[in-house]
Amino acid sequence: MVGKKSAFAAEIRTFIKNRCFLGIGPTEIFREICLIYGHGELSYASVTRWCKKFPNGLTSLQDATCGHRKENASSLEMIEKVRKMVSTDA
Repeated sequence: MVGKKSAFAAEIRTFIKNRCFLGIGPTEIFREICLIYGHGELSYASVTRWCKKFPNGLTSLQDATCGHRKENASSLEMIEKVRKMVSTDA
């Protein structure tokens, strides 16, 4: 499961959110997810993390944005700037 995002991620998170609000614990929710979607779609640790987030006010079902490099790092403009730097440095 590590590094793999389920094709049913949004659907499963909605399921977790609804079950949490009904007061059902992560162990039971995980068992139900395995019955419905099969084993390996989501880890128990992920279920418990989502079960902690929803009651604390989280409403989004999306992953948080990461602090990765900006997408413009490989834009045509940036590529041209690097080419000019490299050619003048030689």
